[in-house]
Amino acid sequence: MKPTIENYSYGPHERNVFDIYLADSKKPTPFIFIVHGGGFMQGDKARILDQVPLEEMLSSGISAFTTNYRLTNEGPFPMQMLDCAKALQTIRHNAGNWNLDNNRVAASGGSAGSGISQWLAYSDDLADPNSSDPIARQSTKLTCLVLMQAQSTYDPRIIKEIVPGNAYDHVAMKRLFGVADDFNWNEDEIPQESIDRIEACGPITLLNEKAPPLLVKYNKHQKIPGDVHHSNMGKYLKEKTDQLGVDCTVVMDTDYEHGNEGFKKDFLQFLKKHFNLN
Repeated sequence: MKPTIENYSYGPHERNVFDIYLADSKKPTPFIFIVHGGGFMQGDKARILDQVPLEEMLSSGISAFTTNYRLTNEGPFPMQMLDCAKALQTIRHNAGNWNLDNNRVAASGGSAGSGISQWLAYSDDLADPNSSDPIARQSTKLTCLVLMQAQSTYDPRIIKEIVPGNAYDHVAMKRLFGVADDFNWNEDEIPQESIDRIEACGPITLLNEKAPPLLVKYNKHQKIPGDVHHSNMGKYLKEKTDQLGVDCTVVMDTDYEHGNEGFKKDFLQFLKKHFNLN
């Protein structure tokens, strides 16, 4: 499907762009902010569209935005998260131009995109009401989240405990936290700067009782030792959300007769419920 507006720029870098899919509506529409995966090292906004019910969302009166962001070849955390925060604030700033309801905003993403979405959802609102920049005054708070193959933590020390195999040693985390590709988490001393990044990245360490409702899906074929998309990530997330009283539903693709296509129906219904569109 062709975007309503393609490659809208929200910053100076060539990857600071998002695509806009506007629902046809006389009233301001809720919208979903969709973040691609790729280990923070690669990926593109166009490649996540097959994971979301785009046409069904638009026909239900939900607009959609898919964003790119700078990757770890440009710099470590928090660059990627802050880029997406700026994109979200830019969208909210243009709500009047694009017929959007800023009080009904979801985020979605797969893998790294799920981490960015969670970071936005669990962090304090990044709005700066005293800023001279009207975009920076916009909120980053979210109504709900829909996540696919979500990492609930990027801390290699925790991943080593909850996911079998060597998922904790994935190069994506090394680049995200600014250590060399051959860094050994077991033997090398972790630089304090990298420890600070790990703790600030979360996302589960940022999770709190004010977090929005979540729907999270995993794939059975990735439930293998060493996979950074292992469903144990969801189990760990569910334990924490239950402790805090946060609404979180974790599902597997095998829960649906038609796999991801079946999940897309729940995806849409979840949005409609939390956007009060039912």
